[in-house]
Amino acid sequence: GAKTHLLQRHDRIWSRLFDERESAIIERQIRHEKIDIHYREEIAEIIGKRGKVTAVRLKSGQTINCQMVGVAIGVRPNIALTVGTAVCCDQGILVNQYLQSSVPTLFAAGDVAQVYDRWTEAHHLDILWPSAISEGRTAGYNMVDMAHGRQPHHAYEKGMPFNAALLFGVHVTIIGRMGAQRELSAQEAQHISRGASQVWTAPFSTNVHSAWDGHELNSVRVVVDNGRFVGALIIGNQELADPLRMLIEHGTQLNGYEQTLVNTPAQLPRLIRQLYDDHTR
Repeated sequence: GAKTHLLQRHDRIWSRLFDERESAIIERQIRHEKIDIHYREEIAEIIGKRGKVTAVRLKSGQTINCQMVGVAIGVRPNIALTVGTAVCCDQGILVNQYLQSSVPTLFAAGDVAQVYDRWTEAHHLDILWPSAISEGRTAGYNMVDMAHGRQPHHAYEKGMPFNAALLFGVHVTIIGRMGAQRELSAQEAQHISRGASQVWTAPFSTNVHSAWDGHELNSVRVVVDNGRFVGALIIGNQELADPLRMLIEHGTQLNGYEQTLVNTPAQLPRLIRQLYDDHTR
C-alpha cells in the first residue's frame, strides 16, 4: 500500500535486454501497481533529518518526499584487493578454465570472476547464482588438487545463460544470447545487473535474425545466428521455455525454417514445437 516511485536511468524498462514491446509489457504491469515511473532520472542526493530519510533530490532538480530509498543499480566486482599485485584484471579477475588467476595459487569464482565463455569465445562477467555455485565448486576441487600437490584438472565449462524471474507479477525467462549487437560501454559493463550475464548482451556475428510473436501480456522472442537458435526471451506464458532451452543448449539447426520465422513470426510457437518434437524423437 505504500506510494512508490521508480527511477530509470534510460528511456524505458531494462533497455539493454528488452526490446520496446517487451519493455512496454513490464511498464504496463508497473503502472497497474500504481507505481510512478521516472525515466532518464537518477538520484543526486538523499535528504535526511535526525537520521531518517525525508526526501530525494533528482539530477533534474525535482524533489520527491519519501521515507525509504531502495537502491538497485547493478553489480561492480570488488577487485580492490588485487591493486598492486600480480593478479591480472579487466572488469573482474581474469581466470583460466580452472578458475585460476594469473597467480597460480589464487582462484576466483562468482561475481568477481571474469570467466571464459564458450558461447562467445571471450571472457565475461556472469552475475548469475547458478553460475556462482558451479564456479565455486570447480574452484574448490582445483584448490584441493593443489593442496595435495597435483595440478588443477577440473575444467569449468560455462553453461548456457538461463534465468527466470517474476517481475511485477509477470513471469520472464531469458535463455542464451539476447542483447544488442554491440559491445557494452565501460559504464554499462561496470553496472551489470544482479542476476544477469554479459553473454546476454554480447555482440553477435553479422548473420543474425530475430523473430517475435506476442499477444497482450505474453510474448516470445528468439534470436537466430547462422541457422541456430542462440537466445530466447519469454514473457508471460512459459510453455515454450523448456523446448527453447533444449534447442538452444544443443545448437539445433533450423533446417530451412529460418526465413519462415523471420517472415511469418506468428508461426514461431508451432515451429518451436515441431523442432523440439523432431529433436526428441
